[in-house]
Amino acid sequence: MELKPIGRVVNACLDRKSMTTLGVPSRVELLPEYTPALLHLDKHTHIWVLGWLGEVERDVLQVIPRGLKAKPGEEPDPRNLHGVFAVRSPARPNP
Repeated sequence: MELKPIGRVVNACLDRKSMTTLGVPSRVELLPEYTPALLHLDKHTHIWVLGWLGEVERDVLQVIPRGLKAKPGEEPDPRNLHGVFAVRSPARPNP
């Protein structure tokens, strides 16, 4: 499968730590050649935006979710490891 960017999602977050689990206000910037595809989009109340996170690690398969991370100075509990498909981690093994 080949993915071809048609635009990007832009927001004020400069790093992952500034992103909340509820998301942040963002805007979609479409490449100019796709502008004709917006015809009559304004007649709809909702749209689906499928995104691809471009700056995440692709080789991570297991993570400790935010709410289960060890406190500073404590060792992480290996029982808290989760596969990336079982959590909302942006890390995904896909290309």
